[in-house]
Amino acid sequence: MIKICFVKENMTIMDGVVRVLELVSNELTEEYEVHLLSICGEKDKMPMNLKKNIHFQILKEGNVHIRESLIVGIKGIRRYILKNKIDVVFAVGGGSLPATVLGSSFLNVRRVFCEHINLCTSLSHGTDAMIRKLCVPFMDRVVTLTDEDKKDYIHQFRNLNSRNVIVIHNWMDEALLNEHVDYNSKSKKIITVGRICEQKGFDILVPIAADVLKNHPDWKWEIYGAGEDYDKINKMIEEYNMCENIEMMGMCKDVYERYKEYAFYAMTSRFEGLPMVLLEAKAQKLPVIAFDCKTGPGEIVRNEIDGILIEDGNISQYEKGLERLINNENMRIEFSKNSQGNINKFQKEAIVDQWKMMINDLVVLEEKTW
Repeated sequence: MIKICFVKENMTIMDGVVRVLELVSNELTEEYEVHLLSICGEKDKMPMNLKKNIHFQILKEGNVHIRESLIVGIKGIRRYILKNKIDVVFAVGGGSLPATVLGSSFLNVRRVFCEHINLCTSLSHGTDAMIRKLCVPFMDRVVTLTDEDKKDYIHQFRNLNSRNVIVIHNWMDEALLNEHVDYNSKSKKIITVGRICEQKGFDILVPIAADVLKNHPDWKWEIYGAGEDYDKINKMIEEYNMCENIEMMGMCKDVYERYKEYAFYAMTSRFEGLPMVLLEAKAQKLPVIAFDCKTGPGEIVRNEIDGILIEDGNISQYEKGLERLINNENMRIEFSKNSQGNINKFQKEAIVDQWKMMINDLVVLEEKTW
């Protein structure tokens, strides 16, 4: 049986990447021996519900500094690959990339980098840019979430081409795909879900809401999530005197059950990889509005068909888009009817097949090489 190992700097903090890793691992374990290697983490905070035959290990208990995680990771990854005779190792996200490359060097193992943000954004941050420039040339495959990001990788790295850069979308939880859900066109509530951090643009959301909802005091914008900027955003809401119209809802395990309460989904992210929240909202027949940031919204939202795509960073245009959605119930109903029209490519079966094809191809390549 082919043995595969996913490596991430910390798998015990729940985020979109960990959620996807859980889904992918549970599917692939039907055909492969699956290993999950967390460079650091806290065992008692394990957020994933993994099948029993998946091997999970934390190399260093607790949350460690990036420099220490590199040292721990290099030694631990190397020992783990040799001990378990891993065939393919996956660096999941840029944080695990240096340790995975160095830890697997000169070993009989194929290496894959799974990008979970996007190259353009990564190259704008010094450390992230350096990591990718130094490490990506040593990978046998790069997996991107979008076609746009694939083009950027091929353009940036001379050793990459359309064969060794592969687009594999994240898939939606099948339980969320409900063709019979009833859209609540009379709702006067907006929903946003995500980690409360700079990337998600909640500091942009608050002033936008203040400008628009002052004309619609009967509307409310509810935000689900937690993160490092939670207190900062709460304070902004108070400073803008918007406590009656914007509410921080915190974490909610059954948030997707609540979509039926809302008129539409709004996203203000500065950048993304492939924003699953937009797919999940569309699966629940919600119209959406989002900045056309790098990357993902433009491959999910069909402008003026099932939602509104806003020029990246254009605040005034976003506010006008919100006004249109709030004022036009018929448009919201039409967007809702169209919302599930392009989500087949994000369903599980085809995406799992893509993972299997790549893994099998890499193992065949390894056998030929060695």
